[in-house]
Amino acid sequence: MEEKKKLQTEREELAKKAETVDKRLRAKEAELILEAKKELSKQKAELDKQLNTHKEAQERSMEKQEKELADKLTNLEASNTKGLDTINELKAQIEEQCRLLITEAGRYEDLEKAKGVYKKEKEQLAEQLDRGLSSKEAPF
Repeated sequence: MEEKKKLQTEREELAKKAETVDKRLRAKEAELILEAKKELSKQKAELDKQLNTHKEAQERSMEKQEKELADKLTNLEASNTKGLDTINELKAQIEEQCRLLITEAGRYEDLEKAKGVYKKEKEQLAEQLDRGLSSKEAPF
């Protein structure tokens, strides 16, 4: 019986030791889980910070690009407007030059006609003068 008691006592001691080891293991497990959670939380915060930094940089880059494109569009629109104004001015000058050319062409035709008439009248006067001179010479 004494052996039974001894065995019983050993069993109880082993059970207590097992229970103590089990408690220590659970405590260590809880501690490791807590540390892992802290590390994951820290890594998540760091990744979130990096993500936000990258996101802000991308937003700044996009805003800069949008501004550059808007400025470029404004410049192109201004250039286009200036070009259209220049084209319209040149069209008006061409139309004016065409009107002046038509007027000059009409004047040239009038001068040519007048020149023709003058030449014809000059020839007629020369003929009349020759006839008149010829008829006066004949009586001598």
